[in-house]
Amino acid sequence: MTEPIRVLVFGTVGTGKTSCCNTLAGKKKEVSNQARGVTFTSQVYEAFEANGKSIVLTDTAGLNESELGTVPANEAFMQLTKLLKNSNEGYNLLIQVFRASRLTILEKNNYDLFVKGIANLKIPVILVVTGCEGFFPMSQWREENREYVESSDLIYKDIICTCFAKAEQRTELEPIYARLRDESRQAVLAAIIKYATETPVKFYDSTGQDYAKSFADMLKQVWEFCRERFKWYLLLAAFEGVFVSFLVDVLEFSEEDARKIVEFFNIN
Repeated sequence: MTEPIRVLVFGTVGTGKTSCCNTLAGKKKEVSNQARGVTFTSQVYEAFEANGKSIVLTDTAGLNESELGTVPANEAFMQLTKLLKNSNEGYNLLIQVFRASRLTILEKNNYDLFVKGIANLKIPVILVVTGCEGFFPMSQWREENREYVESSDLIYKDIICTCFAKAEQRTELEPIYARLRDESRQAVLAAIIKYATETPVKFYDSTGQDYAKSFADMLKQVWEFCRERFKWYLLLAAFEGVFVSFLVDVLEFSEEDARKIVEFFNIN
């Protein structure tokens, strides 16, 4: 059986990221709002077929406005650890999602974190721009903003302008929106199949004898990137024991491996 194409979809809350994933997968998951959005939380969709390929999407909440220039809560750090632990099979492609507006430092920071900090520039990435129903054609956004995107050091294999919204306020326009959603779905799926790597790129070795050290090295690399790039630091009073319990009880590491990870990682 052919292995599925694994895709990590990231972006801030409110960008239409989950609506995009729902439309691509043909399945309904709850769309988060800003109050419920928690950095690095993720949900995995069941595999679905598209153009003869099996695809698995992981919908991940990226950095939000509230995390910029602040101390990240321990909960956010543990969610990051959980995301990375659950990524043991790797990914064939990254998709960044944001709304059709001028790029901000928030989009730049999310790109840097996922593409450079976590994937270490080893996984191709495409940009899906939502909310393009106000442009005619939708690809107009790409033509107007391509030069600015490239000058911001954001390198994508492709930029896909989309609409995944529904005309809930003006129902007479829903047939038009439905056509745009279908058009957008086909364009994104085609890009996934075109740009995905043949085999998943793994963040760490989850099968070898040095599993705990490999995971700890990867986690430390990501954390040091965040600390240097975003000036993050952790308030670690009595956190080591909590983190060990989290690794054992939630992520199902053995206690021996959990303590090795903390020792190798040497959080500070």
